[in-house]
Amino acid sequence: MKNISNKFWVLLALVVAPLVSAQDIQEKVDQARQALLIGDYRTAMNLAADANTQIQNDPKLDPNSVFSKRLLPKIEKSATSMAAIIKLLDELERSQEANLEFPDMPPTKDAVVRYSQLAREAVEKLINQRESILIADYELEPEYREALRHTPQYKRIDELVTTEIIEKLTGKFQVMVGVLTDSIKSITAQVQKTEKSLTNMKKSADASKAQQEKLEQQLAELSQERLKYMTTISEMLMGEATAENEELRMVLLDENLDSVFSNVIQSEIERIKQISEIDSTGYKELLSNYERIKKYNQIFAKNLVTHDQWALMANYESALKKVRVVEPSRPNYLLYFIFIAAVLAAVWFLYKIITSSKSAPDEEFQHDYPEEFVTKQREFGTDKSNQKSETPPAGPKQKPNGDGE
Repeated sequence: MKNISNKFWVLLALVVAPLVSAQDIQEKVDQARQALLIGDYRTAMNLAADANTQIQNDPKLDPNSVFSKRLLPKIEKSATSMAAIIKLLDELERSQEANLEFPDMPPTKDAVVRYSQLAREAVEKLINQRESILIADYELEPEYREALRHTPQYKRIDELVTTEIIEKLTGKFQVMVGVLTDSIKSITAQVQKTEKSLTNMKKSADASKAQQEKLEQQLAELSQERLKYMTTISEMLMGEATAENEELRMVLLDENLDSVFSNVIQSEIERIKQISEIDSTGYKELLSNYERIKKYNQIFAKNLVTHDQWALMANYESALKKVRVVEPSRPNYLLYFIFIAAVLAAVWFLYKIITSSKSAPDEEFQHDYPEEFVTKQREFGTDKSNQKSETPPAGPKQKPNGDGE
């Protein structure tokens, strides 16, 4: 009885063992498929290789060759295709990361637009290349192809698109904004130094008006140069709200534009207070500067890169109203006319004197000498240059007596 029982268990083992081994192969096939669904082609390949080894060791595990000729080769081919695609994605990510560079540009509105355009083009190009790889002509089941979107290589390209390209762009914005804000700070320091010199000069009795006007002109030139940089920053923020503009806004916040801008306004107020009087042309320029800074305040506040500087702007406007505008005296055209008329009258009077003095000698000559002598002198008067000498009769004039002698 005992021998019969042992034989039963041996027979049962012989029957069940192949079934258990076949079940193990099926589990490996299922596990390989699950690995492919998450993009883990290496695990899928290892499981398929293990299953093939088991079958080779015991062909009875796959009597109909379902695993060895149909299921396992399909898994191996899918894993190979997935490996090739992942390799291409990896190469794409590495090449883009190595070659992603933006050229240096001067800090202008056009540079911001160009940098934003380059960033968008880089993103679009990278995404298009990635999608073309995913749909490449590789034999891969649709569900496995979709699984590639969950691979680390695919996600690294996403990170490159959403982070690293923007970081490159931000780096360029930081350089540009740094140049602008540093320039503004430097000019503001020069303005403050010049304002101090002007204040001391006005207190000095030795200072001339020409020296004061020279310093005031220097302040005006520095102010215009500083406003050009402010204009560039404001132009950078104008336009549609984009991801690139958001990065620029964050850079401006990091560069503490709020403090820079408030110092600019305060400096302009101090400069205006130094102006005792100005002509209408100069005052129009001051008003123009005020309107520009007022516009900057609106743009900066709207983009949340500075606080609304309404209090400083009110002080700015008040300082402008206190500037004394001096109109230049207009020329008196009536006086000019009288002067010209007097000059013409004097010329005419001199002309009459000269012409009358030329006719007087002839009349006197006629009265002093006999008519016959006068006539003769006139005949030869035009040829005096050819005569050596001609003298009139000497002696006193003789008057005819009563006897006719």
